[in-house]
Parts: sequence; structure tokens; C-alpha cells
Amino acid sequence: MNNNIEKRLRKLEYLNEVCVHSPSLLIDTKCGIARYKFNKIGYRDNKLLIEFKLLTDSNNNDVTTILHNIGNKCYLTVDQFLYALKFYASA
Repeated sequence: MNNNIEKRLRKLEYLNEVCVHSPSLLIDTKCGIARYKFNKIGYRDNKLLIEFKLLTDSNNNDVTTILHNIGNKCYLTVDQFLYALKFYASA
């Protein structure tokens, strides 16, 4: 296997492990704040993205607004995810 492809696959494997074992993230969207859980890693327009699904919480009034305006998924770049994870770990 091509050495470059092998390196990329290893990085994806490590990133997937971090996502699977990380806690859900509290994400501040343009429609409010809600908790999201990792769903999967994929590509869009040749960019690596991490997909999160909205966790429904009846105690959070923003969830209804977020569902209506944005939907139940949130996509983060690797840099955005690592920043959010660092912020979460520091809190």
C-alpha cells in the first residue's frame, strides 16, 4: 500500500478513536446551545468532516429551535473538533 495512504488511514483511525471515546460536546450554534454526540467521520468536497447528532433534551429549550432551523446534525472540521474538545477538557 502507498505509504502516504497508509499514513492518512492511521491518522483517521486515531481520530476515530478520539471521537468514539470522547464525551458528547456542548456546541453553541447560531440558534442556541445543545449537546451533540459523535456519529461518524466522512468527507465532503474533499474535506474531512466529523458528523455529530443532536441529543434531544426536554430540559433545553434551544433544542426545538435548533431542530427547526438547523436540523439534527452538526458538522465540524478536525480543527473545530479539537478546539471544542480542548475547551471541554479545560472546563
